[in-house]
Amino acid sequence: MEFVLADENGHKIHASCKKTYFESKGRLLLVGVWRNIRNFQVRPAGGAYRTTNHIYKISFNQATVVTRSNFMNDELYLNLVDFQSVLSETL
Repeated sequence: MEFVLADENGHKIHASCKKTYFESKGRLLLVGVWRNIRNFQVRPAGGAYRTTNHIYKISFNQATVVTRSNFMNDELYLNLVDFQSVLSETL
């Protein structure tokens, strides 16, 4: 499963969760619900179709812990880009 996560400042990062860990970790991530996430792997972001402009992405692993957060914010942090930026891979 692939996600785009945002922190309280609106910084977005691509995250992935393998099927092996989705039942125990990934299913806790709901759209619009804030969570605390710790113990994950950080890797360089790359590939032809990047979901964010962050230079890294995170991957959930066996040690990843997802818990409830007291942070409340309704901001969607949606930044639309023009189609040409996607095609030219300049995102």
